Amino acid sequence: MSLRIGMVHSDLPEEGKKPGGVFVVVHELANSLVRAGNYVRLYSHTPKPKDAIYEVVDLPRTKSGTLNRRLVLPFQIGKLNLQDLDILHLHGDDWAYWNRSIPTVRTFHGCAINESKFADSLKAKLVHAAYHPLELLANKLASYSVGVGDDPVKLLGAKEVISNGYDTNLFYPGEKSPTPTAIVIGTLKGRKQSQLAIELLLSLRQEIPDLVIHAVIEQPYNDPSVQSWVGISKEQLALLVRESWIGVSTTLYEGFGMYYLEWMAAGTVPVTFGNIGTKSLIENSKAGIIAENSSQLRDAALHLLTDSSTRNRYSQNGVAAAKLLTWDDIAQSYMKIYASAITQPEKLPTS
Repeated sequence: MSLRIGMVHSDLPEEGKKPGGVFVVVHELANSLVRAGNYVRLYSHTPKPKDAIYEVVDLPRTKSGTLNRRLVLPFQIGKLNLQDLDILHLHGDDWAYWNRSIPTVRTFHGCAINESKFADSLKAKLVHAAYHPLELLANKLASYSVGVGDDPVKLLGAKEVISNGYDTNLFYPGEKSPTPTAIVIGTLKGRKQSQLAIELLLSLRQEIPDLVIHAVIEQPYNDPSVQSWVGISKEQLALLVRESWIGVSTTLYEGFGMYYLEWMAAGTVPVTFGNIGTKSLIENSKAGIIAENSSQLRDAALHLLTDSSTRNRYSQNGVAAAKLLTWDDIAQSYMKIYASAITQPEKLPTS
Protein backbone atom coordinates (compact mmCIF):
# COMPACT_ATOMS: atom_id res chain seq x y z
CA MET A 1 0.00 0.00 0.00
CA SER A 2 1.41 3.36 -1.05
CA LEU A 3 0.87 6.14 1.49
CA ARG A 4 1.07 9.92 1.54
CA ILE A 5 3.18 10.61 4.60
CA GLY A 6 3.91 13.91 6.29
CA MET A 7 6.90 14.34 8.59
CA VAL A 8 7.97 17.28 10.74
CA HIS A 9 11.38 18.16 12.12
CA SER A 10 12.93 21.56 12.63
CA ASP A 11 16.39 20.57 11.38
CA LEU A 12 17.79 18.48 8.55
CA PRO A 13 21.43 17.75 7.68
CA GLU A 14 23.20 20.74 6.10
CA GLU A 15 26.38 20.55 4.05
CA GLY A 16 29.46 21.65 6.00
CA LYS A 17 27.76 21.36 9.39
CA LYS A 18 27.95 18.47 11.84
CA PRO A 19 24.34 17.23 12.03
CA GLY A 20 22.61 16.04 15.17
CA GLY A 21 21.75 12.38 15.26
CA VAL A 22 18.00 12.93 14.98
CA PHE A 23 18.53 15.19 11.94
CA VAL A 24 20.14 12.24 10.14
CA VAL A 25 17.52 9.77 11.36
CA VAL A 26 14.61 11.82 10.04
CA HIS A 27 16.36 12.38 6.69
CA GLU A 28 17.31 8.73 6.16
CA LEU A 29 13.92 7.41 7.23
CA ALA A 30 12.14 9.79 4.84
CA ASN A 31 14.34 8.65 1.96
CA SER A 32 13.72 4.99 2.82
CA LEU A 33 9.96 5.51 2.91
CA VAL A 34 10.11 7.04 -0.58
CA ARG A 35 12.20 4.12 -1.84
CA ALA A 36 9.47 1.84 -0.48
CA GLY A 37 6.97 3.48 -2.83
CA ASN A 38 5.46 6.19 -0.64
CA TYR A 39 5.15 9.95 -1.04
CA VAL A 40 6.83 11.90 1.79
CA ARG A 41 6.53 15.61 2.52
CA LEU A 42 8.80 16.91 5.25
CA TYR A 43 8.18 20.26 6.97
CA SER A 44 11.37 21.88 8.26
CA HIS A 45 13.18 25.13 9.08
CA THR A 46 16.27 24.05 7.11
CA PRO A 47 16.76 23.61 3.34
CA LYS A 48 16.29 20.37 1.45
CA PRO A 49 19.43 18.19 1.60
CA LYS A 50 21.06 17.49 -1.76
CA ASP A 51 20.42 13.75 -1.53
CA ALA A 52 16.82 14.05 -0.35
CA ILE A 53 14.30 12.27 -2.59
CA TYR A 54 11.34 13.54 -0.55
CA GLU A 55 9.60 16.90 -0.79
CA VAL A 56 10.55 19.63 1.69
CA VAL A 57 8.30 22.50 2.71
CA ASP A 58 10.21 25.41 4.24
CA LEU A 59 8.66 26.78 7.41
CA PRO A 60 9.13 30.42 8.47
CA ARG A 61 11.92 30.67 11.02
CA THR A 62 13.75 33.04 13.33
CA LYS A 63 17.53 33.46 13.47
CA SER A 64 17.71 31.20 16.53
CA GLY A 65 17.65 27.51 15.75
CA THR A 66 16.91 26.67 19.38
CA LEU A 67 13.97 29.07 19.45
CA ASN A 68 12.64 27.63 16.18
CA ARG A 69 12.70 24.12 17.54
CA ARG A 70 11.41 24.70 21.06
CA LEU A 71 8.86 27.46 20.72
CA VAL A 72 8.09 28.27 17.07
CA LEU A 73 7.61 24.78 15.59
CA PRO A 74 5.12 23.47 18.20
CA PHE A 75 2.63 26.18 17.19
CA GLN A 76 3.39 25.97 13.46
CA ILE A 77 2.38 22.32 13.24
CA GLY A 78 -1.26 23.07 14.04
CA LYS A 79 -1.46 25.56 11.16
CA LEU A 80 -0.27 23.14 8.46
CA ASN A 81 -2.69 22.03 5.75
CA LEU A 82 -2.43 18.24 5.96
CA GLN A 83 -5.71 17.13 4.38
CA ASP A 84 -4.04 15.52 1.36
CA LEU A 85 -1.92 13.29 3.61
CA ASP A 86 -2.76 9.89 5.10
CA ILE A 87 -0.66 10.23 8.22
CA LEU A 88 1.72 12.62 10.00
CA HIS A 89 4.93 11.35 11.62
CA LEU A 90 6.25 13.61 14.38
CA HIS A 91 9.74 13.52 15.89
CA GLY A 92 9.40 16.07 18.66
CA ASP A 93 8.14 19.52 19.65
CA ASP A 94 4.48 18.66 19.05
CA TRP A 95 3.08 19.39 22.50
CA ALA A 96 1.04 22.38 21.22
CA TYR A 97 -0.53 20.40 18.36
CA TRP A 98 -3.94 19.66 19.89
CA ASN A 99 -6.48 19.59 17.05
CA ARG A 100 -5.33 16.63 14.99
CA SER A 101 -7.32 15.98 11.83
CA ILE A 102 -5.28 12.98 10.62
CA PRO A 103 -3.63 10.07 12.46
CA THR A 104 -0.24 10.87 14.00
CA VAL A 105 2.72 8.69 14.90
CA ARG A 106 5.21 10.06 17.41
CA THR A 107 8.81 8.80 17.69
CA PHE A 108 10.68 9.54 20.91
CA HIS A 109 14.42 9.57 20.18
CA GLY A 110 15.23 9.64 23.88
CA CYS A 111 13.78 11.03 27.10
CA ALA A 112 14.17 14.59 28.31
CA ILE A 113 14.20 13.45 31.93
CA ASN A 114 17.28 11.34 31.25
CA GLU A 115 18.86 14.12 29.22
CA SER A 116 18.44 16.38 32.24
CA LYS A 117 20.37 13.99 34.47
CA PHE A 118 23.46 14.18 32.29
CA ALA A 119 23.31 17.80 31.06
CA ASP A 120 26.48 19.79 31.75
CA SER A 121 24.83 23.00 32.99
CA LEU A 122 22.05 23.93 35.39
CA LYS A 123 20.18 25.74 32.60
CA ALA A 124 20.23 22.65 30.38
CA LYS A 125 19.13 20.45 33.27
CA LEU A 126 16.14 22.71 33.98
CA VAL A 127 15.13 22.98 30.31
CA HIS A 128 15.21 19.20 29.79
CA ALA A 129 13.36 18.58 33.05
CA ALA A 130 10.63 21.02 31.97
CA TYR A 131 10.18 19.03 28.75
CA HIS A 132 9.33 15.79 30.54
CA PRO A 133 5.62 16.64 31.15
CA LEU A 134 5.41 17.93 27.56
CA GLU A 135 6.67 14.56 26.30
CA LEU A 136 4.06 12.79 28.42
CA LEU A 137 1.43 15.02 26.82
CA ALA A 138 2.79 14.31 23.33
CA ASN A 139 2.49 10.58 23.98
CA LYS A 140 -1.18 10.97 24.91
CA LEU A 141 -1.94 13.08 21.84
CA ALA A 142 -0.40 10.64 19.35
CA SER A 143 -2.40 7.88 17.66
CA TYR A 144 0.62 5.64 18.18
CA SER A 145 3.97 6.25 19.85
CA VAL A 146 7.35 4.59 19.39
CA GLY A 147 10.67 4.76 21.22
CA VAL A 148 14.05 4.12 19.64
CA GLY A 149 15.17 2.60 22.94
CA ASP A 150 13.64 1.14 26.07
CA ASP A 151 13.42 4.33 28.14
CA PRO A 152 10.55 6.01 26.17
CA VAL A 153 8.50 2.84 26.74
CA LYS A 154 9.26 2.75 30.46
CA LEU A 155 9.15 6.48 31.21
CA LEU A 156 6.73 7.92 28.66
CA GLY A 157 4.38 5.09 27.76
CA ALA A 158 5.47 4.57 24.15
CA LYS A 159 3.88 1.44 22.67
CA GLU A 160 6.97 -0.31 21.32
CA VAL A 161 10.62 0.02 20.39
CA ILE A 162 11.76 0.53 16.82
CA SER A 163 15.49 0.99 16.40
CA ASN A 164 17.15 3.47 14.10
CA GLY A 165 18.81 2.15 10.98
CA TYR A 166 21.92 2.68 8.88
CA ASP A 167 22.80 3.31 5.25
CA THR A 168 24.07 0.06 3.70
CA ASN A 169 25.70 2.02 0.86
CA LEU A 170 28.01 3.73 3.34
CA PHE A 171 28.47 1.46 6.33
CA TYR A 172 29.67 -2.03 5.50
CA PRO A 173 32.77 -4.12 6.23
CA GLY A 174 35.54 -2.56 4.17
CA GLU A 175 39.31 -2.73 4.16
CA LYS A 176 40.70 -1.86 7.57
CA SER A 177 43.70 0.39 7.99
CA PRO A 178 47.01 -1.54 8.17
CA THR A 179 47.86 0.59 11.22
CA PRO A 180 45.95 0.36 14.55
CA THR A 181 43.16 2.93 14.21
CA ALA A 182 40.41 4.19 16.51
CA ILE A 183 37.57 6.63 15.93
CA VAL A 184 35.74 8.97 18.30
CA ILE A 185 32.50 10.74 17.34
CA GLY A 186 30.73 13.48 19.28
CA THR A 187 31.11 16.86 20.93
CA LEU A 188 34.14 17.39 23.15
CA LYS A 189 32.11 18.53 26.16
CA GLY A 190 28.62 17.81 27.45
CA ARG A 191 27.19 14.33 27.84
CA LYS A 192 29.23 13.04 24.89
CA GLN A 193 32.45 14.16 26.64
CA SER A 194 34.53 13.00 23.66
CA GLN A 195 37.56 14.79 25.05
CA LEU A 196 37.83 12.01 27.63
CA ALA A 197 37.73 9.35 24.90
CA ILE A 198 40.48 11.15 22.98
CA GLU A 199 42.65 11.49 26.08
CA LEU A 200 42.28 7.78 26.88
CA LEU A 201 43.34 6.90 23.34
CA LEU A 202 46.28 9.30 23.49
CA SER A 203 47.48 7.50 26.63
CA LEU A 204 47.50 4.22 24.64
CA ARG A 205 50.24 5.58 22.40
CA GLN A 206 52.63 4.59 25.19
CA GLU A 207 51.91 0.94 24.32
CA ILE A 208 50.92 1.49 20.66
CA PRO A 209 53.10 4.35 19.32
CA ASP A 210 51.64 4.19 15.80
CA LEU A 211 48.00 4.36 16.93
CA VAL A 212 45.93 6.56 14.60
CA ILE A 213 43.15 8.55 16.29
CA HIS A 214 40.29 9.95 14.22
CA ALA A 215 38.12 12.50 16.07
CA VAL A 216 34.89 13.57 14.35
CA ILE A 217 34.12 16.56 16.53
CA GLU A 218 32.75 20.11 16.43
CA GLN A 219 36.14 21.85 16.69
CA PRO A 220 39.78 20.76 16.21
CA TYR A 221 41.47 19.01 19.12
CA ASN A 222 44.80 20.65 19.89
CA ASP A 223 47.18 17.70 19.63
CA PRO A 224 49.21 16.70 16.56
CA SER A 225 48.57 13.03 17.28
CA VAL A 226 44.83 13.49 16.78
CA GLN A 227 43.32 13.76 13.31
CA SER A 228 40.41 16.14 13.80
CA TRP A 229 37.53 16.03 11.33
CA VAL A 230 35.08 18.93 11.47
CA GLY A 231 32.06 19.31 9.18
CA ILE A 232 32.92 16.34 6.97
CA SER A 233 30.57 14.65 4.51
CA LYS A 234 28.79 11.44 5.41
CA GLU A 235 30.86 9.69 2.72
CA GLN A 236 34.09 10.77 4.41
CA LEU A 237 32.72 9.77 7.80
CA ALA A 238 31.78 6.33 6.51
CA LEU A 239 35.28 5.86 5.08
CA LEU A 240 36.85 6.70 8.45
CA VAL A 241 34.49 4.26 10.20
CA ARG A 242 35.25 1.45 7.76
CA GLU A 243 39.01 1.97 8.17
CA SER A 244 38.93 2.04 11.99
CA TRP A 245 39.54 -1.02 14.10
CA ILE A 246 37.56 0.19 17.11
CA GLY A 247 35.21 3.04 18.02
CA VAL A 248 35.49 4.59 21.48
CA SER A 249 32.61 6.40 23.20
CA THR A 250 32.54 7.97 26.65
CA THR A 251 29.00 9.36 26.40
CA LEU A 252 27.06 9.43 29.66
CA TYR A 253 23.64 8.98 28.06
CA GLU A 254 22.51 7.68 24.68
CA GLY A 255 18.88 6.92 23.93
CA PHE A 256 20.00 4.72 21.05
CA GLY A 257 23.39 5.69 19.64
CA MET A 258 23.19 5.48 15.86
CA TYR A 259 26.95 5.66 15.52
CA TYR A 260 27.20 2.40 17.50
CA LEU A 261 25.11 0.71 14.82
CA GLU A 262 27.17 2.26 12.01
CA TRP A 263 30.37 1.03 13.66
CA MET A 264 28.93 -2.46 13.98
CA ALA A 265 27.78 -2.53 10.35
CA ALA A 266 31.32 -1.65 9.27
CA GLY A 267 32.93 -4.27 11.50
CA THR A 268 34.35 -1.59 13.79
CA VAL A 269 34.14 -2.74 17.40
CA PRO A 270 32.46 -0.38 19.91
CA VAL A 271 34.11 0.27 23.27
CA THR A 272 31.85 2.37 25.47
CA PHE A 273 30.48 3.17 28.87
CA GLY A 274 27.22 1.47 29.67
CA ASN A 275 24.07 3.44 28.86
CA ILE A 276 20.52 2.79 27.71
CA GLY A 277 21.53 2.72 24.06
CA THR A 278 24.11 -0.04 24.50
CA LYS A 279 22.06 -2.93 25.85
CA SER A 280 19.98 -3.93 22.84
CA LEU A 281 22.64 -3.02 20.31
CA ILE A 282 25.94 -4.07 21.83
CA GLU A 283 25.48 -6.15 24.98
CA ASN A 284 22.78 -8.51 23.73
CA SER A 285 24.57 -9.20 20.44
CA LYS A 286 28.06 -9.39 22.01
CA ALA A 287 29.22 -6.85 19.45
CA GLY A 288 31.56 -4.83 21.66
CA ILE A 289 32.84 -4.12 25.15
CA ILE A 290 30.96 -2.10 27.78
CA ALA A 291 33.14 -0.59 30.50
CA GLU A 292 32.12 0.67 33.95
CA ASN A 293 34.82 3.32 34.25
CA SER A 294 37.68 5.02 32.42
CA SER A 295 40.27 2.49 33.55
CA GLN A 296 38.21 -0.43 32.25
CA LEU A 297 37.54 1.39 29.01
CA ARG A 298 41.25 2.01 28.44
CA ASP A 299 42.08 -1.63 29.17
CA ALA A 300 39.35 -2.82 26.80
CA ALA A 301 40.54 -0.57 23.98
CA LEU A 302 44.12 -1.75 24.46
CA HIS A 303 43.04 -5.39 24.46
CA LEU A 304 41.04 -5.05 21.26
CA LEU A 305 43.78 -3.16 19.45
CA THR A 306 46.40 -5.78 20.32
CA ASP A 307 44.34 -9.00 20.14
CA SER A 308 43.10 -9.62 16.61
CA SER A 309 41.24 -12.81 17.54
CA THR A 310 39.04 -11.07 20.13
CA ARG A 311 38.57 -8.06 17.88
CA ASN A 312 37.50 -10.18 14.93
CA ARG A 313 34.96 -12.11 17.04
CA TYR A 314 33.25 -8.93 18.23
CA SER A 315 33.46 -7.49 14.72
CA GLN A 316 31.70 -10.47 13.15
CA ASN A 317 28.97 -10.38 15.81
CA GLY A 318 28.38 -6.69 15.14
CA VAL A 319 28.10 -7.13 11.38
CA ALA A 320 25.60 -9.98 11.83
CA ALA A 321 23.43 -7.98 14.26
CA ALA A 322 23.45 -4.87 12.06
CA LYS A 323 22.14 -6.74 9.03
CA LEU A 324 18.68 -6.75 10.61
CA LEU A 325 18.59 -2.97 11.08
CA THR A 326 18.97 -1.34 7.68
CA TRP A 327 16.92 1.79 6.97
CA ASP A 328 14.78 -0.15 4.53
CA ASP A 329 13.95 -2.64 7.32
CA ILE A 330 13.07 0.21 9.68
CA ALA A 331 10.85 1.84 7.03
CA GLN A 332 8.88 -1.40 6.68
CA SER A 333 8.33 -1.50 10.45
CA TYR A 334 6.94 2.04 10.41
CA MET A 335 4.71 1.33 7.42
CA LYS A 336 2.98 -1.40 9.43
CA ILE A 337 2.34 1.10 12.22
CA TYR A 338 1.07 3.72 9.76
CA ALA A 339 -1.38 1.23 8.26
CA SER A 340 -2.67 0.28 11.70
CA ALA A 341 -3.13 3.92 12.76
CA ILE A 342 -4.92 4.80 9.54
CA THR A 343 -7.35 1.89 9.76
CA GLN A 344 -8.23 2.63 13.41
CA PRO A 345 -9.34 6.29 13.34
CA GLU A 346 -11.35 5.81 16.51
CA LYS A 347 -8.05 6.02 18.40
CA LEU A 348 -7.45 9.58 17.25
CA PRO A 349 -7.18 11.92 20.25
CA THR A 350 -9.93 14.49 20.54
CA SER A 351 -9.40 18.13 21.41
